Amino acid sequence: MRARVSDFGLAKAVNPRTLLASARGTLCFKAPEALRDFQGDSLAGDVWAVGSTMYLLLTDRLPYPGLKDDGQVDLSRFDRPLVPASRLNIMVDAGLEAILLKALSLSPESRYATAPALLKDLDEWVYVPDCAHGKEAAMTSSPSKALSNLHSPLDETAARSTVARARTLAKEQGRLPEAADLLEESFNKWPDLREEYEYQLRLWRRGLVM
Repeated sequence: MRARVSDFGLAKAVNPRTLLASARGTLCFKAPEALRDFQGDSLAGDVWAVGSTMYLLLTDRLPYPGLKDDGQVDLSRFDRPLVPASRLNIMVDAGLEAILLKALSLSPESRYATAPALLKDLDEWVYVPDCAHGKEAAMTSSPSKALSNLHSPLDETAARSTVARARTLAKEQGRLPEAADLLEESFNKWPDLREEYEYQLRLWRRGLVM
């Protein structure tokens, strides 16, 4: 299976009086520097968008969630450390993690300078399963076969224990973002919890504890 991501320039802001359109992109995929200055778009910013898309595909969440109901972005979200994708998806090995972290560096100078540079590293990346995943995966000759042979360890008891830890953490001053990350981690362990706690997670992401 091959996934393709392309940009057709459909994200535009239109002035209702002049009918003039200006491309702005999708805010939740904009690089930090471009959110602080709309003249700050660059090739490195495009790399950020690709990195955000990769992170979303691998973890089912954005790397720095923080889009408000009014469409404004909370820039303080970038003050929080990025949750490693490997914590949310056991199939993310050290090599892929390093590529993601470089693509999502807060400093544009530390990112891949261009998309081809990112593509080069992705082309050279070879999946290396963690030894904790078991000998069977480690002995598989093809990375694609290893991916198909490994299964996420679903555990409702562990997931609910994670929820309990998250709720305790949410009561501590200044630790609500960590609690929200922990709650999302519980969804990976037991997906049925999402329906039960999705509303609470949204409140926590907005800084509300009820």
